[in-house]
Amino acid sequence: MKCKNFYYQKCRGFLLACYFLFLVGVTLVSSRELFARTSFDFKTGDDIQILSDKAYRRTSKSEYNAVGNVVIVHGTEMLYGEKASLKYGLGTLNVEGNVRYVGEGITFYGTSLFYNFKKNNLKVKDARIIADNFVVWGEVISRPKKGFVNATNAEYSTCRDCPESWSIFGKSIKITLGQYIRIKEAYIKVNGVTVLYVPYIILPIKKKRESGLLFPSFSFPSGEGVYYRQPWFWNISQSMDMTFTPSFFGLRGNGTEVQLRKVFGHRNWLEFDTILIRDQIFNENRSANGSEEIENRAFYEWEHHFSLGENLNHHLHYTNGTDLDLLKDFDFFTEKKTFSPEWGGATFLEFRNSFFESSIEGHFYRNQLMNSPFEFDEEFIQILPQLNFSTIPINLWNISSSLFKNMNIGFEADLKVFKQNHFKETNNIRNARRLNSSP
Repeated sequence: MKCKNFYYQKCRGFLLACYFLFLVGVTLVSSRELFARTSFDFKTGDDIQILSDKAYRRTSKSEYNAVGNVVIVHGTEMLYGEKASLKYGLGTLNVEGNVRYVGEGITFYGTSLFYNFKKNNLKVKDARIIADNFVVWGEVISRPKKGFVNATNAEYSTCRDCPESWSIFGKSIKITLGQYIRIKEAYIKVNGVTVLYVPYIILPIKKKRESGLLFPSFSFPSGEGVYYRQPWFWNISQSMDMTFTPSFFGLRGNGTEVQLRKVFGHRNWLEFDTILIRDQIFNENRSANGSEEIENRAFYEWEHHFSLGENLNHHLHYTNGTDLDLLKDFDFFTEKKTFSPEWGGATFLEFRNSFFESSIEGHFYRNQLMNSPFEFDEEFIQILPQLNFSTIPINLWNISSSLFKNMNIGFEADLKVFKQNHFKETNNIRNARRLNSSP
């Protein structure tokens, strides 16, 4: 019996020891997790919360170190990295390893970061900034105070998803957020190739519409030199603006582009676009004797839409040019405004209500498939006009029967007038009227 009691007491003691060690382990792990998620209050009143996989504090040095998946929350700002060292007495923070700072309207990326919470200044190495309307990347990017960003040996672009299409490299870049960007010793790049050097340049980065210069564009058509276009935006009013773009088209000479936009109200607007060129090589390319006579060339587009309530709608779109070769010579302008192998105008006027719809429409087009760029295809068939009428389906009956449960009736019809600009009939009918109707 004594042997059994001794064995029982020994087992119980072993189990109690194991249980005690388990509690100690759980306590240490819990305290470690709690310690890695600590909140600090600066003397200035700044509230900082740090979360990480591991952390330790040196009270004597007023220092807190965090390692692994570090997340730092400071008001509306957030910082991320692999390692962080916080001196909460001084209010300074060093973060290393794939760092990221997320603030209001701007995000910094880099390899290391220094942040002074008390002075609100920030410095990032091997950095990249992504803002709402621009991107900057460079060796060192700093924020001396809120609203201002400085960069050294950096590049700037407004193309967030395609930075190689164009950018500006500068030895020094100073950004006033929401206002302007100032670049010293600027090298303008297109597709990664430097095309222009400017000692000093100021560009607007404002979100609100304001009058001023927009970013220029460059292109290099084969055998025609350099195209340079400098747009100027005029904010006439909240509902009206104009963009005026003086341009230099290489060997072709000078020209300009004009865009006018006006909004009258909901679904009521108009837009006018045109390009004008004093072309110095157009006649030279076409003439056998190499004539250098300057040719005035132009392409224009007009489009408007007007609605009167929900019942009456009107739309018109018109494009034309002095010659058909504009389509290939200035495709950067004409391609986006040409939707078919024809230029010309199309319009409609429509009335609808809850019972029927009626409309009148028509088009007068210029065929582009001509031998001469100045020729008009008089035999091209126009629609002048087309009348449409249709009713909504009217329910005659609705019964609970296996056959003919529902019966609806409606009506639609259209009348088209086909017409050539100059009447010229052949074996095929080209000028006619056609009526289609169906119940």
